[in-house]
Amino acid sequence: MKTPSHTTNYAILMACLLAAFCSACGEERTPFRLLAELHGPGYDFIREIAVDGQDDTYILGDCSLTCTLSTIAGESRILEVDPTDIVGPGHDIFVARLDREGHIAWFSTGRGPGIEVGFDIAVLPTGKIAVVGTFSHDMTFEGSDGNTIRIAVGEKEQSFVAVLNPEGVFEWVLPLESDTTKA
Repeated sequence: MKTPSHTTNYAILMACLLAAFCSACGEERTPFRLLAELHGPGYDFIREIAVDGQDDTYILGDCSLTCTLSTIAGESRILEVDPTDIVGPGHDIFVARLDREGHIAWFSTGRGPGIEVGFDIAVLPTGKIAVVGTFSHDMTFEGSDGNTIRIAVGEKEQSFVAVLNPEGVFEWVLPLESDTTKA
């Protein structure tokens, strides 16, 4: 693995599965496993991870320039961020599902001309995946099937909640408008 520098940022995903949390499922799991590495020339972040009952790992991250998610299975996905975004190099988000061997099951994105940042991810009891974050300007969510959901809000910053099905398809996205004016 390369050593990070101030011009190239690496985010390493460590799935920390402690035996105390695994006792309920009756399986032994490796306490630490390196599944993936996110690297590129900009500011690249793996923001959050979630693990489901089948040991699949869900990754929520964002990149300021084009970045690559590389896995221990030798697979990779590239997120190309448009360098001519309204605010200069913006941030775009991604959600990925990796199986326990590090194979990429799917890779979905949220892109726009502003700054998009993911804050949290959760696997719901139904198997669906919930993601929350913020975006400025407009945003297009593209699921693993290539279909898109576009949210047009103009030039304001908003929070969002999105739900993906277990195959990585965005089922719905709800922008949460916030009023920042003082009374």
